[in-house]
Amino acid sequence: MILIKLRHLAKSLDSKLDGWLERKIAGQSGFEQQFWMNHERHLITLQKLHESDADLDKIPVKSGLTAENIVANYRTISNTLGTRIGQDKHKFETFVFFFLSRIVLVNLSVEQTDVPMVFEVINDRGVRLKPYEILKGKLLGQIDKLELTKNDYNGLWERQVKAVNWSYGEQIDDFFRYYLKAKYADMLTPYFGMKLSGETRTNQNWT
Repeated sequence: MILIKLRHLAKSLDSKLDGWLERKIAGQSGFEQQFWMNHERHLITLQKLHESDADLDKIPVKSGLTAENIVANYRTISNTLGTRIGQDKHKFETFVFFFLSRIVLVNLSVEQTDVPMVFEVINDRGVRLKPYEILKGKLLGQIDKLELTKNDYNGLWERQVKAVNWSYGEQIDDFFRYYLKAKYADMLTPYFGMKLSGETRTNQNWT
């Protein structure tokens, strides 16, 4: 999104960095232009943003929440860069060199079944995920992407999480913890660490 905005600024400022930025955004595959950030279901949104950002309200976002987020994020980026850089060509070109020399863009091609593992790895040094978020990634990662979108499993998950949290506060992790214990644990103390009648019953059969 930042690169697309910088490219639009390059064109408006008649900067020779236009071509350099363009090659960071998309490449050519035969007769077709291919975006490196290849959201297959949201290509129309990307293409329209790439063509022009004159009126963001007219950018199509009917393909889903991701398309809406793309435009919303682009709007924030556009406003920020527009305010900080404006029409100062020297400031613009200085920022482009700084930006592209400090950030390495890597295109990862990930098989559907590898998504949870890759997400956990690249997020390892970021904001720590909650257990239920990791569980969501592992479960939904097993579903084909088209089926996932068609049946709105992500939306179903979020609605059920909100329903649990609405009833009990931020208790969704506890919900899954106790549900899985109740379903699969066959011993009381190894899973609950509870004391019965004043002493730990290590051999208490829960079932």
